[in-house]
Amino acid sequence: MESGSEVEADEEILGHEADHIPNVEYDKEDPPMSVGTSYPSMKEFKLALSQHAIKHEFEYNTAKSAPHRFRAYCSRRDEDKCPWWLYASKIDDTGTR
Repeated sequence: MESGSEVEADEEILGHEADHIPNVEYDKEDPPMSVGTSYPSMKEFKLALSQHAIKHEFEYNTAKSAPHRFRAYCSRRDEDKCPWWLYASKIDDTGTR
C-alpha cells in the first residue's frame, strides 16, 4: 500500500495532479453535441460522438484524428449537401472540447 507522499511523487513524475481530471457529467445515452460542450478525454468524446450518431441516426466520416484533436464531417455532404463539420481539441491537459 502506497503512502500519500508516494502517490503525490508518482503524480509529479507523470506531470499530473489528481485534480487535473475534470469532473464532467453528461448523459451517456444521449450525449450533447453543441459548441462548448466538454468531455473528460478524447476517448470519451469519441464514444459520445458515436453514441450521439446512433441516437440521432446520422453517419459521419473522420477527416483527422490525433491524440489531441479530432475533425469529422457529415458523410452525406455530397449527396444531401449536408453542411456540418465537427472540431474537437484538448484543452490543456484537462479534457476535450
